[in-house]
Amino acid sequence: MKYADLNSSLEAHIATLRVVISVLTLINFSLWYGWNQSKNDIRIHIPPDIRSGAVLKADEVTPANVYAFASYIFQQLNHWERNGEKDYGLQIFMMSAYLTPDFTEFLTNDLDIRGRGGELNPETNPWGLALDGYGKQGPTKLSEVDLSLSKGNSVQTNKPTTAEKKDE
Repeated sequence: MKYADLNSSLEAHIATLRVVISVLTLINFSLWYGWNQSKNDIRIHIPPDIRSGAVLKADEVTPANVYAFASYIFQQLNHWERNGEKDYGLQIFMMSAYLTPDFTEFLTNDLDIRGRGGELNPETNPWGLALDGYGKQGPTKLSEVDLSLSKGNSVQTNKPTTAEKKDE
């Protein structure tokens, strides 16, 4: 009788181990399935100024990033140094991966309109964009309030002229 009790207790223990192994296998399969169904890439758009902190959600694009992207694309499209007829079309082609097909078609039509209007040579670039900001020397500090911005040969200041001073 002693052996029968031992055999039945061992069979009960083996049955319990089989249940535990089945539960662990089920948990492992569900973890594997969840891991495979999760996203491979999560994009996080970090705002430019995070001094005050930022609460971010995955795939949420902040307005600052939209503005920076649009500004960059606008500058790239409207900047040509030599021949706008060739360079503007080349810039449209190079930026087409970032643009919708409708907007690319709009820009192609704009290229034709500007070409017929004579707006594509460097002297008549309507935007006059200088991608180097203030130039190599940068703004010159005249006083606590006034800055001098030198761009090319012209110097621009925000100091009032003598005529403006007399009017005040």
